[in-house]
Amino acid sequence: NAMSTHSSGFTKLSIVIPAFNSSGWITDCLQHLSLALRNAEITDAEVIIVDDGSTDGTADVARAHGSAVLVLPFNLGIGGALRKGFRYAVQQDFDAAVQLDAYGQHDPTMIPKLIAALDGADFVVGSRFATKNSYEVGLTRRKAMQLLEFSMRVLSGRTFTDTSSGFRAFGRPVLEYFARSYPSEYMESVEALLAAN
Repeated sequence: NAMSTHSSGFTKLSIVIPAFNSSGWITDCLQHLSLALRNAEITDAEVIIVDDGSTDGTADVARAHGSAVLVLPFNLGIGGALRKGFRYAVQQDFDAAVQLDAYGQHDPTMIPKLIAALDGADFVVGSRFATKNSYEVGLTRRKAMQLLEFSMRVLSGRTFTDTSSGFRAFGRPVLEYFARSYPSEYMESVEALLAAN
């Protein structure tokens, strides 16, 4: 089985999808992902579903679609699920990973752009607000997100347009770091941005 080298230099890509009681969504997610990978001619990616203590058969549905499935015995939350997925990716010697949502929130056709941005970076964050009116949120949530964006700019000296995005790509150094110490609290995505800075 020959390996291809991607534009950003990695050879083994994992796609980590944390899932909790997602049996009703995971089929659509995996079908869209499979089509997007095929259209982008990405043939060497392994899809890893981390079943975060689901009680609805999520793991069985994911296995039926040919995904690698890691099952947590009880719900740890997204941080714990991601750490498990990242640890597996490191142990299996993947040198890059993409995090994708199980509920169809992220467009898998954008994966090539996300991984291309790893060229010269170890951590890339997709934004739901990259284009005007690309993602609608309520006023209260938008104000909270703007406060987080401002806080991140003050704390890190960098500007992020979507601090809570779960559509991200990780190079090997950050993948190894998060396999050991990915934040597990509610605002894990914001804490992860600060930790990787």
